[in-house]
Amino acid sequence: MISTESYTPEYVLRLRQFTDVCACPGCRQQPWQITRLWQDQIRHSARPDCDRAAQEIICREDAFVLHSEIAPPPQAARLDPRQQAMNQAAINLAIASDAAPETILYALGVLIGKSRELAEPQQITAFGDELVTMLQQGTLAQAFAQLPPVESYKLATLRALSRSDLDASFDPLTGMTLVLKLNEINVMSTRYLQDMLASLQQDRQLATFMQERRSVFINVLLYVFYHHVFPGVDDRAWEAQYNRLCQHFFSLKMLCALFMQSYLVLDDETLAALFAALHRLPDAEVHDDPLLGGIALLK
Repeated sequence: MISTESYTPEYVLRLRQFTDVCACPGCRQQPWQITRLWQDQIRHSARPDCDRAAQEIICREDAFVLHSEIAPPPQAARLDPRQQAMNQAAINLAIASDAAPETILYALGVLIGKSRELAEPQQITAFGDELVTMLQQGTLAQAFAQLPPVESYKLATLRALSRSDLDASFDPLTGMTLVLKLNEINVMSTRYLQDMLASLQQDRQLATFMQERRSVFINVLLYVFYHHVFPGVDDRAWEAQYNRLCQHFFSLKMLCALFMQSYLVLDDETLAALFAALHRLPDAEVHDDPLLGGIALLK
């Protein structure tokens, strides 16, 4: 009898234990729970625009412990083999070392750039394994450190963030402080925006926070990989999907820096609210050179 592997991550099991209905802005539109079906795989997940789901997804180190069971095959298409190979390679990059999330995303960019030459799933798997080894040995971190910074993509993304309608579940004081800060960035000249960007990126508090809360940002990546079977079935859009992921990562990182500079509390609830609010925004506009633009946001 043909059967299908059905996966349920820990964050879904925890969310199912809540008996009350979540009333966050995301859940007013649609329920938090979602199931994605393929003939050869089932993935249970949660919508990232739910505040409660966001906290379970990014703030628990065991969020992506997968529980599997055998289920009857659904009436659905099969997972594309190249997509499946890319997806597993991306997951492996995220979990196989203690590299910084930025370095992991850089490695993912290298994989996506190389994928144009990799016609077979086995070739993708083999190159992904090479990148894992290079991550573990520190080779990719060295290569990433030598990249020259390209400010233009960061400035454009920060400007776009400042103009977004960020519908986050904050207390009134926190919400107003963040709105004022984003409005300030929106009206800045390019020169002052460059100074602001440098101030945010060089903040030692941010560097310490990124190290101490590394698991949060790894979970941000793992969610995209698992939930969306990143980078998707259409290989012509892989670079665009990568660019959007890097924009999301950069935006969350900059929001954290803004919170710190504004002396706002940055706890699990706040992080989840930021993560969910970013997912309530429309998809980001892809940069003119998606691969370069994505990598530039990491440096």
